[in-house]
Amino acid sequence: MISFADLVDARWRLLTEPDDSAGRLRYDAMRERFEHAHGRIVAAHWSSRQAAGIAVCCRHLSFGRLQWSLHRSLGSLAAQRPELAPLLRHVGGEAARASNILSGRAQRLAVADLFTRSRHVMAALEAS
Repeated sequence: MISFADLVDARWRLLTEPDDSAGRLRYDAMRERFEHAHGRIVAAHWSSRQAAGIAVCCRHLSFGRLQWSLHRSLGSLAAQRPELAPLLRHVGGEAARASNILSGRAQRLAVADLFTRSRHVMAALEAS
């Protein structure tokens, strides 16, 4: 199974070497496998400075239900600001609870809110 960190790294390699056609194929294949396992990426925010990103995925379950989930990989961005570690752990825990306990509209709204908060944290990390 492909992790979100693997996908972020493949995307970063593609950005640093835009003429690498094998890298493009590798990224496309990784994204397809990631989305097959976790659902379609419906919103994403990628760092322009390092291999880091945040994404919201939506997976179709049985009986027409949807499961929303937050995925993030902040890499060394988070290591630069250890004072934000408690906030990042809190957001990670809330994202896991939202995906596993909530359902329907409540789940979608909670994950969207956590995505927005994570984008703000990532912007703060990039600014430092």
